[in-house]
Amino acid sequence: MVIQSTLTPEEFRRYELNRHFRRSMFYFYAFIFAVLTVYALTNPTAPIAIYVVAPVPLLAYSIGGWAAIIRRSNDPDLPAFLPMRYELTTSGVRLHTPKGNSSFTWSDFKAWRKALGVYELTLQNGLLLVFSEAAVPQAQVKSLEDLFKKQIQDRA
Repeated sequence: MVIQSTLTPEEFRRYELNRHFRRSMFYFYAFIFAVLTVYALTNPTAPIAIYVVAPVPLLAYSIGGWAAIIRRSNDPDLPAFLPMRYELTTSGVRLHTPKGNSSFTWSDFKAWRKALGVYELTLQNGLLLVFSEAAVPQAQVKSLEDLFKKQIQDRA
């Protein structure tokens, strides 16, 4: 099966924002914010400044991540915006881009998922291969997902 895909800036932003807010650091900052807020609300002697200080780490993480993603999505040379050709076979995946070629066996992958209009293949080393769901013809969606289930999910 051959898939030609290029992510749009909108797909990239949506996908990266989702990844940003799924990271453990976001939950850590949210937990700190919640603890400080509960402390301030339940302790009448808590300083008023705690209401100002408590959200700062969470806001900094959120706004900083959002700004970085927006900035990166405006970079036309970002590899995600280059045309990519994925050749999926029973032995693995061959990736062809204008900057080079790569080959992966199915044992190189540890997970896959379909989310927010993209397919995400996670390599054992943590790197990701991402391609647009729109690049997969509707008639091939089931066979593609069956291939992923057989080669990645059932093996894991």
